[in-house]
Amino acid sequence: MVRKHLFFLLKYILSVWLLLQGISHSFAQTDTLRGQIRETFSNQVLPFVHITIFPSGNEFISNIDGTFSMPHPAAGSKIIFNRFLHRTVEIEITGGPIPGDTMQVRLNRFQLFPPLPPTNAATLDIIKHTINLASENNINKHKQIQYQTYNKLTIDVGNNSHVNDLLKKLRANGWLKIDDISGNQHLYILESVATRKILNSQNQLENIDALMSSGIRIPGVAFLGTHLQHFNVYDNFVEVAGKKYISPLAQSHSINRYNYQILDTLYLKDGKYFSIAFAPKASKNFSALKGLMLIHANDYSVRYVLVSPAFQNKGLTEVTVQYKTIDHELFPDRQTIYLRGTEDVGGLSPIIQSSTWYHFYQTNKNFKDCQFNECILSYKEEDIEKDTNYWNQMRQTPATLTDKNTYTYFQNGINPLLLQKFLNLGQNIYFGKLTVGYVNFDLNKILNHNRAEGFRIGIGGTTNYRFSKIWKFSAFVGYGFGDTKFKYGLGVERMLYLPKKCAAGISFSNELQEAGGQQQAFDTPQYSSETLRRLLITYMDYTKNLMVYFKAHPITYLDYKMSFSYQHTLPNYNYVYKGEAFESINYFEWSNGIRYAFGEQEIHLNDEIIKQLSKYPILYFNIDKGFKISNQPFTYTRYEFRIDQFIKIVDLGKTGIQMVGGATSGYAPYSKLFVGKGSSKSAGVVVHNSFETMGYNEFVADRYYGLFLSHDFGRMYYRSRFFMPNFMVIYNIGWGFLSHPEYHAGPQMKDYSKGYKETGAFINNIVVLKLSGLKMGIGAGVFFRYGEYQYPKTSDNAVFKFSLNLSPGS
Repeated sequence: MVRKHLFFLLKYILSVWLLLQGISHSFAQTDTLRGQIRETFSNQVLPFVHITIFPSGNEFISNIDGTFSMPHPAAGSKIIFNRFLHRTVEIEITGGPIPGDTMQVRLNRFQLFPPLPPTNAATLDIIKHTINLASENNINKHKQIQYQTYNKLTIDVGNNSHVNDLLKKLRANGWLKIDDISGNQHLYILESVATRKILNSQNQLENIDALMSSGIRIPGVAFLGTHLQHFNVYDNFVEVAGKKYISPLAQSHSINRYNYQILDTLYLKDGKYFSIAFAPKASKNFSALKGLMLIHANDYSVRYVLVSPAFQNKGLTEVTVQYKTIDHELFPDRQTIYLRGTEDVGGLSPIIQSSTWYHFYQTNKNFKDCQFNECILSYKEEDIEKDTNYWNQMRQTPATLTDKNTYTYFQNGINPLLLQKFLNLGQNIYFGKLTVGYVNFDLNKILNHNRAEGFRIGIGGTTNYRFSKIWKFSAFVGYGFGDTKFKYGLGVERMLYLPKKCAAGISFSNELQEAGGQQQAFDTPQYSSETLRRLLITYMDYTKNLMVYFKAHPITYLDYKMSFSYQHTLPNYNYVYKGEAFESINYFEWSNGIRYAFGEQEIHLNDEIIKQLSKYPILYFNIDKGFKISNQPFTYTRYEFRIDQFIKIVDLGKTGIQMVGGATSGYAPYSKLFVGKGSSKSAGVVVHNSFETMGYNEFVADRYYGLFLSHDFGRMYYRSRFFMPNFMVIYNIGWGFLSHPEYHAGPQMKDYSKGYKETGAFINNIVVLKLSGLKMGIGAGVFFRYGEYQYPKTSDNAVFKFSLNLSPGS
């Protein structure tokens, strides 16, 4: 009996086991198949690969990170992986298990992006529908929304041995105490979380909530690249790796410049898609992109897009964006930026990857206008420190072992401050500031030159937010080798009301000032080259100036400053007014100045404000009232205005316009008149918004107006790493009137009332030198003086000049 019961028990157990195996086998056949697709040689993940199951005909697409998931195909099925420019791969399902439940697929890219044929009627109809519906799908045109982003940026190199050779040299100099890098870590990693609020297309704000990086922080130009580049294919102009391009969906700009071609039609779970390639027409030379768009057939919305610069000779720059719908509205879901260098970068092959996740969308917010101003990006160092729990919650994917190894590696032995100074060196030169602890040193005070004092060395700076958010102290000292005199200054400022940036201060300086120079409150040069004019100024006043002032930002886009000053000046030139010689002149002035820049946007990095290029005019206006002092005859009112604007002209480049004018009434000495803004010198340097062929102090006026035009035709598309030329033309014209030249003697008193005219052209960026955070272009050109004030000898009217262009860059 016992044996019989055991027999039946074993039989029962065996039956249950067989049943479970059958169920398990059945589930295995219908389980989810996951995988990832990469390029064979570069190991780059491949997004948006068209996946078809045969014979069922089911279709899928890989995600932005190359991953895919689908119900496990039946045994005997074939999975076909198809992607533009890559060889098609077929994998047969044999019914056996996939190791680790993950399929690794490799596609081999076998051709370059080819020229596309002219757009056919069917494709053109799809593109027109997509463009017509762009405003509905453009997130920047949405109103009253808020969302959060998580960003992860990594830098890797293809050849670690070159990096380790550099580390050995740094260790030998005592700068580092860390080991060589291994293959299981990044060279650098940066993670950040930001919240973006959108009231409308003009009023937006992105605030950096948290930031963590391996060893250093880079809250500058390099850092901004990971946050400002929210690629939006629906904008007319889009930014890729810091450069502007015309979008393939630009209103009125794209259809005549791009060719489009339907490559494939996909039938996915959520509907029908058109896979469309785009590239610039062969006859067009403009800032163009090439790539792919997957457009939904129902609502003509772009759900997937992949772009690269059309004229990139070396390396690879690629931006991909994946969209999703929330309550029938289109929003970004994920974005990746992939930059791969070449072996000519110090023997390295740098790979920079930036991934952004968009989440926590909130619509129908109730934002008010008063919650927004010019600031579009805010970063405050004291607000970004977050603990491990915060990062574990905000990361959209868990930190990998490679990520963790990178953080651990940089925690010991590296000098973060030293490395950060190096990475920000070029940026510091461009903005003229070097931050050390509590002080922002003014780099323009270190070395200078003008004809009055020759070469000058010095030091100067102001305290920053680390010292105090209420009080700011400033000081400088300099010594001129030509005049053998010291210059110096001190100042203190107190913030009165931070929301309106109301501040009051007092300062004293013993400094040189240009006689008859143009002066605007809150002056921001339109071109970086404008500051070069000061290097050769001749007529200057040694000025001791005691000033008390008040400044504020009362409304959006408007800055206001009011001051009272007492000045004691010693001209470095002989000056006679109405027959009386003046070796010194005293002034008591009341000054008011404004700067109004409608639509201007700013980036706030701690206490630093970086203004972005505006498409609207910027107005400057100043009034200075000079009161009579003791027995001196001078009493006057000085008015001056300036308007700056840049205008982009599609296919033709960018035009810079500056209109200026001013008038002095009453009895004003030479220093309070307006000298012609000349910058001529044989083999000198191009100075935008000045008369390139007019001599310094060649003309003077008590009323003047002028127009400076500079047109940049844009880049020439044959380029190398050091050869990036662009052609520019300049046309300048101005009039100056002097009511009583007989009142003055000493300097040349000649006006230009008949109109001063000049024109010229030059090629910029013939040679480009790059420093971390800075790009310096060198070029050359010729300018001609003509009209009423031309010289009798034709050759004397031509002036050859070099050009120097500084801009932020990597």
